[in-house]
Amino acid sequence: MHLKIIESHLSLDYLNKYANGKTFVETGTYRGDTVWLALECDKFDAIYSIELNKDLYEAADRLFSHKPEVKIF
Repeated sequence: MHLKIIESHLSLDYLNKYANGKTFVETGTYRGDTVWLALECDKFDAIYSIELNKDLYEAADRLFSHKPEVKIF
């Protein structure tokens, strides 16, 4: 389970105020903090995250495997 969202310029308040689409796309999944944030926002039908590092990709793919709205590339 997600323990803590790292400090970032992106916040739940920001997403709730400015996000107006149904699809969220990010590059650089890292540990999945922004994916969790997008899930918490509850505005998106689809969340796509792109991770180039094989180990980080595999970890994120496992972490979000139970979330059908999330796809890690």
